[in-house]
Amino acid sequence: MSKPDTIEAQAADWLDRIDRAALDSKDGQDFDRWMDSDVRHRRAFAEMAALWHSDDLMQASAAIVRDEVADDLPVAANDTLAQNSRARDEASVVVARGQRIGRWGIGLRLAAAAALAAFVVLPALPRDFATAPGERTQVTLADGSLVELGGNSQIEVQMLPWRRSVELVRGEASFDVAREENRIFAVQVDDTQVEVLGTQFRIDRLASGRSLIDVTSGKVRVGSQTRELVLTADQAAMSGPGELARVTLEPEQQVMSGEWFVADNTPLPDLIEKLRRFAPGKLTVASQDALEARVTGRFNVHDMNSTLYLLENIYGFRVVEVDGDIFIS
Repeated sequence: MSKPDTIEAQAADWLDRIDRAALDSKDGQDFDRWMDSDVRHRRAFAEMAALWHSDDLMQASAAIVRDEVADDLPVAANDTLAQNSRARDEASVVVARGQRIGRWGIGLRLAAAAALAAFVVLPALPRDFATAPGERTQVTLADGSLVELGGNSQIEVQMLPWRRSVELVRGEASFDVAREENRIFAVQVDDTQVEVLGTQFRIDRLASGRSLIDVTSGKVRVGSQTRELVLTADQAAMSGPGELARVTLEPEQQVMSGEWFVADNTPLPDLIEKLRRFAPGKLTVASQDALEARVTGRFNVHDMNSTLYLLENIYGFRVVEVDGDIFIS
């Protein structure tokens, strides 16, 4: 069968195949390429998805199916208008009960595409969710997925017909993703992307583009500019500029917004970033030496004063407070 020759018809064709779960992995890659190749493809697909199960399309579909069925029915000499009407009504019921458009061929897809002219549909706009320092909250997304935000954390969410996208702007978030076979759930954090269909995992955005990805159940694919890893339950990875590697976590590191931060030759800015989740004021690493410094030990990030005391009196950093803001050098 020849391919549809308009963008709207192509969008209808893709949506029909996705709706019937008729895509394999190669088809999924082809669909991604089609979506990424032209912004008009994404716009047409979003509009088509909004139209797909609308009353207007169902009525148009029923009319086409009634005509096709009626044309195929033998008409006996004693047939009455009422019998013909019942046959057409039965065809409408077939559509209303969920028969897929693919059964009726490309003609119906083109009818759906033509119906787009009557609609102006905008893709879902991104939504922001954020917490204040020391605050934790749980957010239920439009698809039923649950996101728990740690202190001083922010995500940006966009739900599209073909993809569920989240950006971890800052802080820490734990995800319990509602499973959808044909719509991937992707979380972007700096240059790293985590993709899942349905699972539980946590991402802790640290300093200097580094992030910790910790999987509780299911499986995720973690990709960076340099490589790709697949993580399963109880596995974790650290990502960053030019870095993506599996890591083993201490029990304290597996706790969402945990009290203790375990550092093992860890960059000082990572520890300061964890303190920012709970500190009411602004914390700044104020010198190049401090930015490049590394620390080892267990730090109570819920108790900023005790951690700053250790940094100043044990590790030799200079800690200065100015109008409630703290500078470390």
